[in-house]
This record gives sequence, structure tokens and C-alpha cells, in this order.
Amino acid sequence: MIEIFLQLQKDQKKWRIRELIANQIDTLASVFSKETVFQIITPISFKLCTDTVSIVREEASKKIASLLDKMEDAEEEYKQFIIANINSYSQANRFIIRQA
Repeated sequence: MIEIFLQLQKDQKKWRIRELIANQIDTLASVFSKETVFQIITPISFKLCTDTVSIVREEASKKIASLLDKMEDAEEEYKQFIIANINSYSQANRFIIRQA
């Protein structure tokens, strides 16, 4: 099922589907194991935070905290990686990424 999300989020014409995926980040994080969330859901989520459509970026940005919640008792490097990615947005060259 995860492979379907990977394929759908790559199609630039289907922004509504990407918005639906962004809306479900917290649900996906609660369903899958920590390793799957870190290896697959997290990269998809951060990719959606830099989407070309603003509503997709907004929805994905709202749900990023759920990834940290999932990693609460996981390995420290998982949490540090997510926090580092969140912090990197504040230093991005593009305004839309800093907004995320």
C-alpha cells in the first residue's frame, strides 16, 4: 500500500490526491511501524511540505508534529533527523519553504 502513496505523490497534476495524503499523515504514522514511518512516511511528508500547491504544503506542515509523536520512544537519531529537517525550513532560500 505504501508503494501506491509513493507513486501518487509524484504526479504533479494530482494535487488533490497529494492533499488527501497530506491530511492522512498522522493516521499513516499511527498505523505503520516506527521504521516504516521513518523510512517511507517521513520523506513523503517532507516532500509534501515543499509542494507546488499551497494547500498541500499547509496540510502537510500541520501534520509533521505527528511524526515526532510517533518517534517519542524510538531511536534518538530518528527524532534528531526529523527535528533537523524541520529546522532547515527556516533557513531555506525560497519563501514558500520558510513558510512551511
